[in-house]
Amino acid sequence: MSQVSAAAGKATAAAAMQTADLLLPDGSGVSIAAKLAGKKLSANLNGTDFIPALLAQAAKQGKSVFLFGGKPGTAEAAADALTFKIPGLRIAGTLNGYDQAANEDAVIQHINTCAPDIVLVAMGVPLQDIWLHRNAVRLHADLTMGVGACFDFLAGNVSRAPNALRRL
Repeated sequence: MSQVSAAAGKATAAAAMQTADLLLPDGSGVSIAAKLAGKKLSANLNGTDFIPALLAQAAKQGKSVFLFGGKPGTAEAAADALTFKIPGLRIAGTLNGYDQAANEDAVIQHINTCAPDIVLVAMGVPLQDIWLHRNAVRLHADLTMGVGACFDFLAGNVSRAPNALRRL
């Protein structure tokens, strides 16, 4: 990658982060960066903890969610796990972040046809954030959010570290 395209990519990622509605302080890297910047975070709030809580509230309000991203089969497995854990949760649809994501206009049209209230995008940082920066205004959802590897954890593709280790 040339220095010009690398700089343009960093600028695009920075713009995506600066215009996001919500960024979760997730992980030790974020904590270290905050300390270096002279900031103190109140907590490590990761998507794997936040998303089920958010969707439990959404289910109580009759809201629906669309899961977009992950390897083939991952969004569907995450949807199955979420509906098992959260009675009444409505899954509007799923798409993987690979072959099903190839045509951006078709993805937007499909998501909008499913009419979700919430769209969760799991493509990793910064790809998901850049995708949302470019497309969130085209989605007819009340809330759009990048969730990193959350689908992988929910689907059981990746195991979380034990609670004690995460607290450290």
